[in-house]
Amino acid sequence: MASIPITIVSIGHVFYAFLVSLSIFLISSSNKVFAVGGGQTFHTIQVTSLLPSSVCSPSTKEPTFNPSSSKSYRNITCDSPRCSQLASATGVSPRCATTTCVYGIQYGDSSFSVGLLGSEKLTLTPSDVFPRFIFGCGKNNQGLFRGAAGLLGLDRGPFSTVSQTAFKYGKYFSYCLPSDSSSTGTLTFGKGGTKSTYLKFTPLLVNPKGTTFYFVDIVGIEVGGQKLPISESVFKTPGTIVDSGTVITRLQPGAYAALRTSFREATKDYNRTEGVSILDTCYDFTGYDTVRVPTISFLFARNIEVPIDVSGILVYVGSSRYCLAFAGNSDASDVGIFGNVQQQTLDVVYDVAGGKIGCYNQREPIFNPSASKSYRNITCDAPQCSQLTSATGVSTDCSTATCAYDIQDGGDIEGDSSSVGFLGYEKLTITPSDVFPNFIFGCGRNNQYPFYDTAGLLGLSRDPLSAVSQTASKYGKYFSYCLPTPVSTGTLTFGKGGTTSKNIKFTPSPVNPKAPSFYFVDLIGIKVGGRRIPVSESVFKTPGTIIDTGTVITRLPSAAYAALRTSFLEATEGSGFRYGGFSFLDTCYNYNVYDAVKIPTISFLFGGNIEVPISDVGILYFHTLDKVCLSFAGNSDASDVSILGSLHQETLDVVYDIAGEKIGFGTGGCS
Repeated sequence: MASIPITIVSIGHVFYAFLVSLSIFLISSSNKVFAVGGGQTFHTIQVTSLLPSSVCSPSTKEPTFNPSSSKSYRNITCDSPRCSQLASATGVSPRCATTTCVYGIQYGDSSFSVGLLGSEKLTLTPSDVFPRFIFGCGKNNQGLFRGAAGLLGLDRGPFSTVSQTAFKYGKYFSYCLPSDSSSTGTLTFGKGGTKSTYLKFTPLLVNPKGTTFYFVDIVGIEVGGQKLPISESVFKTPGTIVDSGTVITRLQPGAYAALRTSFREATKDYNRTEGVSILDTCYDFTGYDTVRVPTISFLFARNIEVPIDVSGILVYVGSSRYCLAFAGNSDASDVGIFGNVQQQTLDVVYDVAGGKIGCYNQREPIFNPSASKSYRNITCDAPQCSQLTSATGVSTDCSTATCAYDIQDGGDIEGDSSSVGFLGYEKLTITPSDVFPNFIFGCGRNNQYPFYDTAGLLGLSRDPLSAVSQTASKYGKYFSYCLPTPVSTGTLTFGKGGTTSKNIKFTPSPVNPKAPSFYFVDLIGIKVGGRRIPVSESVFKTPGTIIDTGTVITRLPSAAYAALRTSFLEATEGSGFRYGGFSFLDTCYNYNVYDAVKIPTISFLFGGNIEVPISDVGILYFHTLDKVCLSFAGNSDASDVSILGSLHQETLDVVYDIAGEKIGFGTGGCS
């Protein structure tokens, strides 16, 4: 897998190149802030999130490639087979400058590039190196992409990055387009950056009229939760492509007319104004503090619904004017285009070899820094930025003035996890009286499993940047939680008011100087079916055990896991068809044909004569009914720290008294 920060990705060779900068080139003359919203079929936003955040310079902002400074760059000659492929890739026959192949390409917005075809060593990661990567070395670039380092081709053509890296990444890539110039998008090659269980896929179609494009099967559009009266044939006859190089989505005339009519009806109380360029449904919101705009969703084949973020419904065009971010084609036979504004905030995944494209939408509200009056980025020279290394184990990135973080996790049952973003301040309000004005947090820009569609992660460690430490003045480093099962509701409580000591039994949790941010507990034994497994306490004590909500599966010393597994297998003999394993879980069953099964109880024994029973639902990990596994794993090395994972904390009241250096457990905590 290779992941690259991007400002814009371009797909295909006939598109409106870099028009993603449209909202940046239109300079605001107003600092007005208002909300758009109300209701389940309407959006609530602050309009500053739609305003341009900076003005682009026509000069190149990014480093310019200099072939003469490279030892590996080679011009491609005119008689090379690669040169002859240019006509099909660009639509323009190649020319020759002496013996060197010259390309020329013009885009739909009249931008163009002329230069030399060459080969160079492309390095995406230290291990992902492509020694003879073919690309166009632009000598004369005019149009909207003059300020960028270049364009990256991601189409089906032989010169695209997707095709040239296919042997490594299998024609599988994904991206998230940033919503404005203050945010960072990502482009990831290979399957490692996505988890298909969180994605909904629709077929990628190949159209002989445009073999390099990615066609998709749009079957309908919803406005305000209501499907528009549009026949599927309206979309199918010309077809629709997904393109990150076109800003505004172009619809077939009949489809656009229906969308426009419905949208205008829902917004009829607002002052319509004259259109701008291809946008014909525009509004002047001068004098309004709040307005309501209906939700819009696209419906794709295989029952896929993709809701459009509000930033993809209205675009700001200046002087308190906003326009519907869709346009109609002039001819019903013109191909529809699903443009980049409508793709913003989505993870879009291309499985070209598998013939499908997928995306997921954020399930919970997304924090938008530009919509906040109290958010501030933390600069690289701030003391808080220097604390990131100890908090994350990764050095800070100061390639810009803003403090950036990059945190990776070694992975769990479903794969690795990571988060990349900026460090910032915000006002945190827990209750009306519990307000923390300069709360430090990471504003994630690229978050990969397991926090795909969640609002975020809350740090509860001993580290100075954790929520526990930053609220210590109010709550005294005392908190508790109950992790729910899929059918119950959990809680997180700061302060002593949320627990009663009658139901809680405490075990010591001293600070370990080798890992001071973790919570160590004194695990001394395990019971299976009411019987203690034959493992010495020293097996647990030598590496130590931490309690962690961020790890799903409990990890045990190999000797302890072997004894637990043996006892579990003896107790479940004949109960379910046992087969191999799943991921790092090696004791799995097929329960497809069983209505009920019997499994032994499991309890943890802690110092202080504490026994903590594990919930029945936490003993087994259900991937599918034919892959049900014992939810424990053994460490590969006896010196590895043991981890009490989140599955085995479900339904328990877990209480952290950090000042008292103890952790308590109580049963029946979740409702």
